[in-house]
Amino acid sequence: MENPTTSNNDRRPLAAGLPQLAPIQKQGMPLKDSSILVLGLDASTSAVARLFLLSGFAVALLQPEAPRTLCRKMDFSDSWHEGSASLDGVEARRATSNAVFLSGLRSRAFIPLLTNPLAEVVERWPWDALVDGRLPEERRYEKIKGRADLTIALGGPAVAGEDYDLVIDVDGPDPGAVIRSGPARAPSSGSDVAKFARVVASKAGVFEAIANIGDLIDEGAVLGMIGDAIVSAPAPGRLRGLRRAGSFVVGSDLVAEIRRDPKAAFSGCERNVLAISRAVLFAVEMELAGIKPISLDDIF
Repeated sequence: MENPTTSNNDRRPLAAGLPQLAPIQKQGMPLKDSSILVLGLDASTSAVARLFLLSGFAVALLQPEAPRTLCRKMDFSDSWHEGSASLDGVEARRATSNAVFLSGLRSRAFIPLLTNPLAEVVERWPWDALVDGRLPEERRYEKIKGRADLTIALGGPAVAGEDYDLVIDVDGPDPGAVIRSGPARAPSSGSDVAKFARVVASKAGVFEAIANIGDLIDEGAVLGMIGDAIVSAPAPGRLRGLRRAGSFVVGSDLVAEIRRDPKAAFSGCERNVLAISRAVLFAVEMELAGIKPISLDDIF
């Protein structure tokens, strides 16, 4: 099991450096042996995976390509580049071998991060639930419903009952609300503008950071450089996200995010993502246990 083969013609070896997941039956797993796969590495998906681990589930993260989100101290995105990252006492570790993947699932000592293609991962491990929190453009052309016993989308664009079994509201007025039929709610218009100032690249080139995440920023402060072009802050506040140093950007790419409230947290899980993660955990526990949610239609 630790060194699977890929002798079958329909199971080609994966790219060098990636764990080759053979079809494995869940043997030797602890009592709470449901396996959860979480797609994405942003704040919400990181909080979801963290809570599943702390609740005793076998959980893995999946991010086949380099994250397109900003570097933050509020998620596991650094694990893709640096091999590991911690979030409020829980570690995510890039699974560079099948042994590392299995060790994380069985021991619950860390969350293994897989970088294999999605099709390979769902074919070669019997996932009980799949939680999709990827960016809209990353999930637009992939059918998810049916790839696990239970499929859940975090926000839109997604339709509960068609694209996924359930949708968890992340952008509407009630973060964490479970939608069992119909589309995800649209984001509240203008709500982010008052809270955040976002900085986009003015040209293509390699971004080099000067400021650090967590810094208190004055309006006009230099955040970094793209070639000879200065990237400056459009408003004062707390620097919460920053493009990875040395990364290539094109014009209009997001390079920094400033929370206008200087007292805002810049590390750990925020209240809204904790609410979302608790809703996902509750929905998975209910569905996998076969418990039907109470409906007023059943009472009156």
